[in-house]
Amino acid sequence: MKDQTDSSALGAIFSPRSVAIIGASTSPLKLGGRPIAFLKDYGFQGEIYPVNAAQPEVQGLKAYADVRDIPGPVDQAVMLVPAKFVEDALKACAEKGVKVVQVLTSGFAEADEEGRARQERLMEIVRETGIRITGPNALGSVSPHDRFCATFSTAFQGMHPPAGNVAVVTQSGAFGSCSYVMVARRGLGLSRIVATGNEADIDTAEVIAHLAHDPETKVICAAVESSTDGDQLRAALKTAAEAGKPVIFMKVGASEIGAAAAATHTGALAGNDKVFDTVIREGGAYRARSIEEMVDVAYVMGIGPEPKGPRAVIVSFSGGIGIMMADASEGSGMELPPQSDGLRAEVRGILDFAEGSNPLDLTAQVAVRPDALPLIHDALLSSGEYDAIVIYLANSGMSPEAFAPHLENMRLLRRQHPDKVIGVVTPPHPEVQKALEEIGVLVFEDPSRLVKAIGGAATLVARRAAALGDAPVPGDAARVDLSLPMTEARAKRLLAGAGLPVPEEAECADAESAVRAAERIGFPVVMKVLSPDIAHKTEVGGIALNLGSAGEVAEAFARITESAARHAPDARIEGVIVAPMAGEGAEIILGLHSDPVFGPMILAGAGGVMAEMLGDVSFASVPVSRARAESMVRGTGWAKLLDAWRGRPERDRAALVEAILRLSDFAVANADQVEGVEMNPILIREKGAAVLDALIVPRTV
Repeated sequence: MKDQTDSSALGAIFSPRSVAIIGASTSPLKLGGRPIAFLKDYGFQGEIYPVNAAQPEVQGLKAYADVRDIPGPVDQAVMLVPAKFVEDALKACAEKGVKVVQVLTSGFAEADEEGRARQERLMEIVRETGIRITGPNALGSVSPHDRFCATFSTAFQGMHPPAGNVAVVTQSGAFGSCSYVMVARRGLGLSRIVATGNEADIDTAEVIAHLAHDPETKVICAAVESSTDGDQLRAALKTAAEAGKPVIFMKVGASEIGAAAAATHTGALAGNDKVFDTVIREGGAYRARSIEEMVDVAYVMGIGPEPKGPRAVIVSFSGGIGIMMADASEGSGMELPPQSDGLRAEVRGILDFAEGSNPLDLTAQVAVRPDALPLIHDALLSSGEYDAIVIYLANSGMSPEAFAPHLENMRLLRRQHPDKVIGVVTPPHPEVQKALEEIGVLVFEDPSRLVKAIGGAATLVARRAAALGDAPVPGDAARVDLSLPMTEARAKRLLAGAGLPVPEEAECADAESAVRAAERIGFPVVMKVLSPDIAHKTEVGGIALNLGSAGEVAEAFARITESAARHAPDARIEGVIVAPMAGEGAEIILGLHSDPVFGPMILAGAGGVMAEMLGDVSFASVPVSRARAESMVRGTGWAKLLDAWRGRPERDRAALVEAILRLSDFAVANADQVEGVEMNPILIREKGAAVLDALIVPRTV
């Protein structure tokens, strides 16, 4: 993981005092000419040094044949020369003492193996000299506060984004360009913009960590295609959370890293995207599913106060619109609690024809009582029952004159409740939008988008608080000996030693010992083939259930061992396991997955034969805190298996939480020697739990 405390190079990306354009073109329309044209057009006050060996002057500026010929210091260089010349140009920049180089040239690791080797040679220069780079295949950076625009993106030919508090950092240049325009068109000012490209050196996570301490940035929007340093990303998200900077993340495309199936069901289920989603959530960030959603949530966080909680009240004079917004709140993170009896009486005392509770429908009759609106808005927010208010004002915002009374109401409401989220639904005239946003009132044309945006922002704030308060308690599990071939029985003994609930069972090498074990344990019993080479026993006919007599046990021993030998002729058959039938309970898969980017992750979900078919799982990073373990077993699809249903008792969630924590301790103690663990299923009963099958996959050197 890179050192995120040294931000001098990162600062030079956005606020350089001087910049060299290597490969500068005399034409402001060509790639090598656009950065110079943009810098001049934006009014950059620092020094601009074109580097072009063939021209004495470029776009009215003195040009230099080599960056080393520039007389003054150079904080940043922007490189647009062909790929074959980048290596020598980077060495020259290092000799010159350039702090950071933005390599906008393509044709490196994103292209082919030759390009990958070329990129690695750049990194050798970085490691040897200490110079920092973005890219290759980057798009450059923009800092409106500094009037700095070093990019060739055509988005900036027709757009001068206003200075503001929203930063955008992306890997993809095209994605970034689209995002910048959507943020600016939404009326949000931008603080910093950068597209990091191949991220050979500086990556998105390092930029997030830098922006967490940037005084010009309030909200960070980030988008990646993949991540190669999980610890770096976790550290960056923690830094942002501690600084109170909301991070809204998008992951565009699923990485192939970690996608190959492993030897266990756990490895097969652990798609990188689900792990990534977990890491973002645990880091206190919000994952958007579209650029529009990312911009909307950033708008909520950037314009007004942050939501103090998820409770909102909808006020409308259209029943249909109110119902539509209520529908949109489902699953958004926004909650719509009904008014208390006292508050309902207070509202009816102001306007006796008001209908409903939440949404509150003032009906069209409110037009004859405009004086009631500010009183009702204030009553709702003064009650302490709501963190946000969403107000539908139809088309009034299209006319500044018609909207004037509403604007005065909003100003009054903002003065009365400076810490509450206030959102208005109306198609706004630019003057109306500007006036509302200046007082921290949100304005949306689409009612559903406003509801979802506030819900997303509330979710983000709650996750950030949870991340800051999340502190795993170190466990006391011991290191284990993995030198012997791993069987189910050995795996269970090791897990039992770590505190996992493993029931009594017996290892039997022949039919006679299997019968004696069954008689000691008590009928009915289950029998399973015992082999270090057979992970999934059902596939080889290696399981027999409900064996109720000595004869059935003896017959099952012969049948199971013969079937296993026939289906897996090279497998070592050590005998069978005899165990009591488990009884009623919810079958859950609980495992440990070693993600190649994010490291050990606990996995829990629907188990048994449905594990791979449903793929319904939750993850948590190791070490797992009790709060994270408890969140895994509530509020997810598979967790409904633990609910009471049609006379079936609720299953013991606390027992599953304890099993998650014990497995996390085991993973911490054996991180360097265990690749994966699978318990499928662990049976969660009305009281207690039982590991019915287990597999441990040792890490290979």
